[in-house]
Amino acid sequence: MSYPYKVVLFDLDDTLIDSRKAYRNAYRVLSERNPNVYQAENEEEIEDIYRFVFRINSAERNRAYPSLCERWGIDNAPPSAHDFREMWLMAYAANAAPFPWTREVLDSLHRKGIRVGIITNGNIHRQSRKLLFADLLGDFEDIIISASTGTAKPSAAIFRLAAQRLGVRVQDCLFVGDNPATDISGAKSAGMDCLWLTRGENTENATYAAPDTRFLLDLFR
Repeated sequence: MSYPYKVVLFDLDDTLIDSRKAYRNAYRVLSERNPNVYQAENEEEIEDIYRFVFRINSAERNRAYPSLCERWGIDNAPPSAHDFREMWLMAYAANAAPFPWTREVLDSLHRKGIRVGIITNGNIHRQSRKLLFADLLGDFEDIIISASTGTAKPSAAIFRLAAQRLGVRVQDCLFVGDNPATDISGAKSAGMDCLWLTRGENTENATYAAPDTRFLLDLFR
């Protein structure tokens, strides 16, 4: 059977891995280990630290760190905002959790002979650790982590590199991601079709749009 693409390339976080669930798993582990520091049922603290780790830039993080420690009574905190964030990111990676349908989607693509790969921004060790703990490391023919290439999404170069390494044209690839700025704009600038996991945003620039990767089960029917 002929399918519209030979290769499907995936983003990792919030595409294959449920970042919120991974973070909450990490928070639970840290609160069990440090009950005098982190309060397991404190939803406000969970959200506050999530924003600190994932949603603000390094300058804001440095400014906010002393007040964060004081506000939540984090007495034994790492010495800097960078160290605190690194601790959380490693705990997050070690508790990576795929979406419930990720395995079904990947297995279906494998059965149909569709080649799969990953293009993800980030630290080599952390991103590899996420794949390992999510039991996804052996599923991909190629894994491109930006820190190993000298380029990152949304640069068209990293998308073209993925196609080149797999020996196919960019037109033979579909990129799947959730971030319009890095994933969708980047793939489109490289001439690659894309599936935008929208969660409700405007989808006018995407080739396809859907809430999650189960869309691929229909596309490659």
